[in-house]
Amino acid sequence: MKGGGKVKKTHILLSVIIILMGSHCLANEGVPLRLPATIISNFYYAPETGFRTSNYLRIFTNINTGSKVSLSFYLYGIFESSGGGFELSDERWINPWIDYLRINLAGPILPSGTPISVTMGQGLIMYSPYIASLNIDFAKQGQGIMFKDLSWGKVDFSGFLIWEKAKPYRDIGDGFRAKFSSGPWKFDAISVRHLNGDPIIKDGKVESLGVYQLMERDLQVQIEHELPNGAKINYLLIEQKQPYSLNPLATAKKLDINLPMQRDNWLFSYRNFDYGFAPRYRDRTPLYLLSSGVLSAWNPVDRYKNQQGISMKVNGSMFGKRAHFSLDHYALNPDYKEPRINFECGLDGNVAIDLIGTYDYTEQSFKYFESQFKQNVLRNSRMNVYGELKYIYDRVGNNNDLKLKGSRIDYGVEVTFRRGFFAGLTLGAGIKQARNNYRYFNGRWFLLNNIGLEFSYQYPWSMDSKDYWIDDFNRIHYRDNYLSLKSNVNF
Repeated sequence: MKGGGKVKKTHILLSVIIILMGSHCLANEGVPLRLPATIISNFYYAPETGFRTSNYLRIFTNINTGSKVSLSFYLYGIFESSGGGFELSDERWINPWIDYLRINLAGPILPSGTPISVTMGQGLIMYSPYIASLNIDFAKQGQGIMFKDLSWGKVDFSGFLIWEKAKPYRDIGDGFRAKFSSGPWKFDAISVRHLNGDPIIKDGKVESLGVYQLMERDLQVQIEHELPNGAKINYLLIEQKQPYSLNPLATAKKLDINLPMQRDNWLFSYRNFDYGFAPRYRDRTPLYLLSSGVLSAWNPVDRYKNQQGISMKVNGSMFGKRAHFSLDHYALNPDYKEPRINFECGLDGNVAIDLIGTYDYTEQSFKYFESQFKQNVLRNSRMNVYGELKYIYDRVGNNNDLKLKGSRIDYGVEVTFRRGFFAGLTLGAGIKQARNNYRYFNGRWFLLNNIGLEFSYQYPWSMDSKDYWIDDFNRIHYRDNYLSLKSNVNF
């Protein structure tokens, strides 16, 4: 299938928009210049790796000629050490470059029209977590033309045309989005294409773009309806077409029903993600926030990969305490194999209880089970002290920080300082009883929202080569012994 004509038409449409907008962008005397910068420093030590350091400078430049035209880019200068200690200065280097260059135009196409926004260069396309989600941090990079805020009646339009950075002039992507809202109804339609070309290049110059073939097209439709009692019904349908693939059509369907009940909130979901469904343009996840050490979210394409299942989540109260409960029954496509149930429930209070696990229907047993009891034994204006008792059974050995198969019991205490010089410091210590008794001591301290200190000591230790890994429940586990100091300074 060939798509060269459609690409040329898109070029012409976007060029006309830019020309018409440019005619209304008046020059202003004086050009304000902003140069905010960030210095990020990381110091990391582990017995297996030794010292590893990285220091990184980022300067953001914004040249604004008024409310209608602006230019912005990042200037990076990186100093790094591959490890071995602070004294090895010959392993440090600087490699400055400019990235994220973009020109922003804002104005109406016609004198009497509403203003729209056009971006040329590196841009953000955050259409959906399923498709069409490109940015400099988590997804493929591209340079091109993007527009948004184009409206007709109650419908809002946006679109993009980009060249992918890996193969400029060969890999091209374009997309179009239409959003409509009327009363209790919301509609969202997204169409994204990926095309591959064969341009004629001579002496480093592109003489002809050639003809582009359609490699993938993704179509997403999402409909939401809100009922008078506040309940919401959301239906999502995505089709992924790849003409030259062994699996030319794959779909993803998801239905969510959100029911508020007094102080409780109930969510029922059904999903069916075909085997092999994986759109080209989407976020790379999980999103791991290095500054705080918190796992923020999984992309649903990864989390529900090749799955068909139903789930229920409840957030509310029980016995006057905050409580939550979730149950997820699913199996793997295409043959509905390896059926499992994931469950999680918790109750807050002076004695907090958390249960989490996976029941495997094939093995007729638990793949993982964890119960944790955490009691507040001391609470005042200066500190909180918690006692902790945890039981873990892990049949495969991937969902616990020791990577041990079988069961173990943990006894621990955790102290959090609330006031004074040590405000924000959390310390933990205890014993993990398994084949050996593992003694541990760890802590974390976040200062002024931009300095983070984390450390962990455990004996005996496992000599694991990974700094951290993510288990089946989206949790992060760190190596046994390490020291990490991170700072983020803006000026």
